[in-house]
Amino acid sequence: MKKIFLVAMLVLISVGSAFASPAAINFDEVILEDEERKALVVDFLNSYDAVSYYEIDGEAKKQDELNKTKALYEHLKKIKKPTCDQELLELLTLRCLYNYDWVSAKDVVKKYEAITKKYKKNAEVHWIYANFLTYSTKQIDALDEFELYLELNDNMANEYFMKDYAYCQLVSGMPLSAYYTLTNGFTIDEKKIEAKGLLKLIKDNIKKSDYKKVYKPEEVWKISNFGENKAFIFSTMLGMSIPVTSKTILGKHTAFDKEEGAILVIAPEPLTMNKKKEQMTFIIYVYPKKLYKEDQVDISIDNFPVYESQEKTIGKIDYKVYLYGDGETKGYIYTCKVKPEKTSGVAVEHPCRGEAKTENGATYYTMNKSYERLDDTLSIAILVLPKDAKAFKAKDADAQKAIEEYLATWKIR
Repeated sequence: MKKIFLVAMLVLISVGSAFASPAAINFDEVILEDEERKALVVDFLNSYDAVSYYEIDGEAKKQDELNKTKALYEHLKKIKKPTCDQELLELLTLRCLYNYDWVSAKDVVKKYEAITKKYKKNAEVHWIYANFLTYSTKQIDALDEFELYLELNDNMANEYFMKDYAYCQLVSGMPLSAYYTLTNGFTIDEKKIEAKGLLKLIKDNIKKSDYKKVYKPEEVWKISNFGENKAFIFSTMLGMSIPVTSKTILGKHTAFDKEEGAILVIAPEPLTMNKKKEQMTFIIYVYPKKLYKEDQVDISIDNFPVYESQEKTIGKIDYKVYLYGDGETKGYIYTCKVKPEKTSGVAVEHPCRGEAKTENGATYYTMNKSYERLDDTLSIAILVLPKDAKAFKAKDADAQKAIEEYLATWKIR
């Protein structure tokens, strides 16, 4: 069994109560005026903060709390016709017992599947299961479960859910998203947030971007965790996110400085155009406008013979499109200017783990820090080069369509 917690975090002590899943359960529908059950539930709730997370060498000092959790679990198992909330509570006790190997992950999954099969539109089961996944080093799946809860609950959620969701985003390497969630889309003042420890931890992992500073390429560009053979290369600093697969070729990527903008070279899987698969290379230049007295992007166009130019909106971004070449057509240039928004960094952030370390059966991850989007209009030029110079010719509508369908999968904010 794999457990997860974060270096320098003192497990969850610094963020207060571990997970707030009990808020997903209607305990009146659990107890149903049964005094024995009521006493077991009270004992469990008093033990919950201790057993809801894993702590190295914690089992010995938590025997009493674990025994009370197991007692409630054994009681709930014996109910012949349980209510939905009784089954949810059983799932919650299983999740807590799993933290110390008192039950297996298969036991938790089996109960989750039984509830979802019986109560297809129940949202709360996904909240509880998401917390289980968060602590099972399966954060991407956990994020999906949190999203499913919101979908089934008409995007309505209480502060306890938002705290759990934000914590999952934080340990997934998305502190900007965690801050957005905890503040309910920047609508809640920090002074009114009760989870002060979690708020501080989130803010400690958000860094201010500054166009005057020098950054390392790995600070500007990051690659998300792969899920279903798909990931993203992204930059919260530059407000960009580009999907990649295991077959994508990533070339040079640099930070910006006073001499030039940031650069990213990427060759995605071959694009289909004119009934053939063609390999394309995209060279992306990103210029913080404050670094330049003139518009470097427009100046760069003068270096290429241009057949034609047009304006297009792709993925909500307004581009100028240039078809350029010398003799045989060589490619396209797409240019745009993008102003920052408050949610620019959040919109392009993806799960991204820090360095993993394993000790005494526990998996440690250093915290991943995210940079805020530069507070500056960015000028962007995307140079598209075909591997075969004859891959497309002037005014090749099919080739341009394939390129722009690929560009539409990018996020630029």
